[in-house]
Amino acid sequence: MYLTNIFFICHVIYTSMDKSIEKMVKPVEKVFRDSVIPFLQQPVIFHYVKIISVVAIVCSLRRFENVSQILCHPLMLVFSTFLSVLSVTSDIRQAVIASIVVYVMSEFMKIYKEKMTLISNTPDIYQGCKNIKAADVRKMFNDDDESMNKILYEIGVPTNVTLTDDSAPLVATYLINNRRNVSDTCAPPI
Repeated sequence: MYLTNIFFICHVIYTSMDKSIEKMVKPVEKVFRDSVIPFLQQPVIFHYVKIISVVAIVCSLRRFENVSQILCHPLMLVFSTFLSVLSVTSDIRQAVIASIVVYVMSEFMKIYKEKMTLISNTPDIYQGCKNIKAADVRKMFNDDDESMNKILYEIGVPTNVTLTDDSAPLVATYLINNRRNVSDTCAPPI
């Protein structure tokens, strides 16, 4: 339902903007088609134009700390959409409309992204296993690290998780999810 509304809104925007953009672009379109498009359709020239445009955008917006901020900038999004659609369709109207729709959708998603929150940024740990220490887990395996590592691997404990006092509650949660008792409080629910 939600996606249907978004697509309907995009369709309404597209159809209403198509006519107004056509009026604005029509005088320029003939000149653009006759002189600029043939020039830009040469692969080498088109790539140079893209590179120069990206460099110009980067130089004009010097407040970025890393490349991902540059690539996710709305101006870069609009520009890359415009160039992509223009290179495929050679129609400036479609390129402008697609750029505007993509920009509006990205701003729309930013609004909802701010309202979305993660339930938890860490794996859920079973409440009864919060006080488990590495010694408790080792005691379960009679201090046999080889058999412990083999079983931990088999039940799906990530290989980058090493058994320490900090990670012991997580490892114990994996164990009880695979029907193994770690302690009286850290046991699979009945």
